[in-house]
Amino acid sequence: MDNDSSLKDIVLRYQVSRSRDLLAALQMALASYIYHYPRKVFHRDHDAASVFYLYVFERLETVVLKFEDHGYRFTTWFTAVLRNLYLNHLRTRSDDASDRSLPLSENTADSVHGMPEDIARHECSEQDTRRDNILARLKDRFSVRDSLLFQMHFLELFKESIVIPLADHLSLSVHGALSVIERARRTYRKRYLRLLSLQDTYTRICSRVKKEDAPSRSLLARKNGLALRMEQIQLTVPFRHIARVFSVTLNLVSKVITKIRSFLRTRTSREAA
Repeated sequence: MDNDSSLKDIVLRYQVSRSRDLLAALQMALASYIYHYPRKVFHRDHDAASVFYLYVFERLETVVLKFEDHGYRFTTWFTAVLRNLYLNHLRTRSDDASDRSLPLSENTADSVHGMPEDIARHECSEQDTRRDNILARLKDRFSVRDSLLFQMHFLELFKESIVIPLADHLSLSVHGALSVIERARRTYRKRYLRLLSLQDTYTRICSRVKKEDAPSRSLLARKNGLALRMEQIQLTVPFRHIARVFSVTLNLVSKVITKIRSFLRTRTSREAA
């Protein structure tokens, strides 16, 4: 990509002016990097890289408007964003199974949920709304540290929004924060892979149910049973690991997360009443 300071300057000026010329300049500067990202990091072919390229370009304007200048390199921030966009992109492509074997690491993404495209989009939208609502409730009620303890425990929901706050709180680079997040995700990797396996089976059964005019009771029962089993798998980071990351006691982690969960349940009950 072009010089980082030049890119950052274009982004910041675009955020103020919303100039189409500046947006076009950004698109030209980032085009090659966006296209080659899945090819270099995930060893994808031209067709897969082109599809991802279009996926990002449709969202590029929204993405760059979210950039905040906290002294980080724009290219480092943008790389972290591309990684999250790539995971979201895969969630919408139920036919794309070639990334299922990727290991959890700083430089590659792990496998993602393989479900029908319309379900994936709906779920991602629901998760985004739920995450934003929770963060809004925590913002003025709890300290940054306590909020981060909670987000780390329920990392699958907050992994896209926790990076910068975690880096700031622990005095890390963005890359360092991503490394911390990936190590935390390894603590529930076996459960995650089990969930993926169940979701693949669930997807196939849903496809059969949809094709059959009168699906059998046994097929429907199997579908419902799989749904229940998936709900029972909790993708959470253990309290002990969180205590090590934040250099606090296990008892403090337990108290903070219990307190926040109780607060959120109370708020939800009041709003529903």
